[in-house]
Amino acid sequence: MLGKTDFDCFDNETAAGFRQHDIQILQTGRSIGHEEWITYPDGERVLLDTVKTPFFGADGQASGVVGISRDVTERKRFEQRLADSEARYRALSELLPQMVWTATADGALDYTNDWVIEYFGCGAEQLAGAGWQKYVHPEDLPAVSACWRQAVESGSVYEAELRLRHHSGRYFYHLARAVPHRDSQAQSRSGTVAAPTFPSARKPRSGWSYRPGYFRKRTKPS
Repeated sequence: MLGKTDFDCFDNETAAGFRQHDIQILQTGRSIGHEEWITYPDGERVLLDTVKTPFFGADGQASGVVGISRDVTERKRFEQRLADSEARYRALSELLPQMVWTATADGALDYTNDWVIEYFGCGAEQLAGAGWQKYVHPEDLPAVSACWRQAVESGSVYEAELRLRHHSGRYFYHLARAVPHRDSQAQSRSGTVAAPTFPSARKPRSGWSYRPGYFRKRTKPS
């Protein structure tokens, strides 16, 4: 590579882009950093994370450019796969006829699907963190919180019966369940909230069976 220019190693468009960066650095005396896709002569296409900086002569004037490039192709592809996977998860959660949510180990909500928003009649930001607690019946909240702590400490499935305030102002019994999972940082949980076949202010007596989309089918609960 010694003695060769960018035009000797890359196609004219790519080389011209490199040359423009070099001119900018020499004119401003400032370093620049950027990511750029390039194609090598053998046809391989890679993403480079490049930092270029000027070096100065004895007279204090920029007389050349030093650059360091790092191949970050695999990192970029991993990020794209992760984004695609998250998009699929979000799409599936919206298709499920139940309230779906995720929370951190301390019980702070960090995701809710549209069914949650529709039931409570508020924005996701109002439910985020500990905001959801104000929609739980005051008599149920202590037991719900204790059940959550026990599930987190034991690493077991979380399951709790509780009354949640509908946007009409009425409370209805629900069954909330969540399973633990860990990411690279800490434990978090993915869960659902289901309504009994006939949502009412009374606790179900004969076990839990579900009618998907019950609340979505009615503007007013019966």
